[in-house]
Amino acid sequence: MTTFAFYYVGIAFGVLIVSYIQIVFWVTAAARQIQQIRKTYFRKIMRMEIGWFDCNSVGELNTRISDDINKINNAIADQMSIFIERISTSVFGFMVGFIGGWKLTLVVIAVSPLIGVGAGLIAMALAQLTGRELKAYAKAGAVADEVLSSIRTVAAFGGQEKEAERSSEPWPGLTLPGGLLAVLQQRTFLAQLIG
Repeated sequence: MTTFAFYYVGIAFGVLIVSYIQIVFWVTAAARQIQQIRKTYFRKIMRMEIGWFDCNSVGELNTRISDDINKINNAIADQMSIFIERISTSVFGFMVGFIGGWKLTLVVIAVSPLIGVGAGLIAMALAQLTGRELKAYAKAGAVADEVLSSIRTVAAFGGQEKEAERSSEPWPGLTLPGGLLAVLQQRTFLAQLIG
């Protein structure tokens, strides 16, 4: 019995080291990619004609690029490593399953398309809700930037109360997607917990 406990401790220590190396490499790769994206974005913005800035709000652009870069960073640093880890775990699990009990493994393979369809639907819903949330954050950032960039004018005409009300009113685009996103993630977690 204690021999297996030592095996598990050894495996846990090995997983700890390999996971640390995995996270360090992916976070480093993500940081380099994000730095390159920011440089390219800045160069492209600097080459735009002046009329382009009349059509696009600077606050909305700043909020949008900040949120988009954070999403890219999360995708590269965390999600890509987790994706590779889960794919390799699945392949290894099926190999062990076929060796240990091929009948049960065939049943799991038969049900796998249903699980894949469910995961695909959840991913599509998450992408749609995240898009709505990003648009709402961009609008909120544009309002905040507009007010803060012209704070002297607002103060000169006594518009502090009006702008405070405008910026503190709830953003309908933020509350609905955020709530639905939370419910969807909760249901996904519960389904995994029960399954």
